[in-house]
Amino acid sequence: MGKNLSVSQKFKQSLYKAFPVLSSHYHAYRRLIFNQESYLYKSGWMNSVALNKPVDVNSEPLPWMNFSVIDLLRERVTEDMNVFEYGCGYSTLFLSKLCKKIVSVEHDQVWLETLKPKFANNAEAYYCEIDVDGDYCRFTPEHITQFDLVIVDGRDRVNCLIQSVKKLKENGVIILDDSHRKKYQEGKDYLLSRSFKALTISGLKPTGTGVDTSTIYYRDQNCFDL
Repeated sequence: MGKNLSVSQKFKQSLYKAFPVLSSHYHAYRRLIFNQESYLYKSGWMNSVALNKPVDVNSEPLPWMNFSVIDLLRERVTEDMNVFEYGCGYSTLFLSKLCKKIVSVEHDQVWLETLKPKFANNAEAYYCEIDVDGDYCRFTPEHITQFDLVIVDGRDRVNCLIQSVKKLKENGVIILDDSHRKKYQEGKDYLLSRSFKALTISGLKPTGTGVDTSTIYYRDQNCFDL
């Protein structure tokens, strides 16, 4: 069969054999980066890298979480849900299009003021100076005391996880981003001791290059139907 190969095909074949690593890199480039039908394009990862911010293929904001979690949020967050976030960001802009109300607490006042002009009418955020086991983790707006979803993606995450239970409806769900970090173990153990189950999801996130992990904590009866 080798006799029927053209000179160029034989040359490529010899190159692949001589430089197998280079060959695999070339194939990856053709299939994932050069190919606009690939996951990297369709998910928006390529666009997020080009713009250096978490956005989709149409430059619409995405949470800075892995794409599988983003897909889950897009599917399970509904327009009758109230959402609370520790740490506002592009996730605030993304979720405001899906839920009834989203409220965030943010420790970086400059970032907060930069983002606020982009908020939809159903989004609001409050500045709270960062502390440990203090006002930040205990912040709750007076007009909404319980939420369907609490996202822990800011500072003092162990104490935020512990305090999240008080903010949560009976069927509510908590999401901890970067849950692979060992320093959050005390908070994760606390939730498990309170009859929460854990679903960990890992994958690539916008602008990211490694494996990023988020964990969803839920009870038997939960608003995500897990």
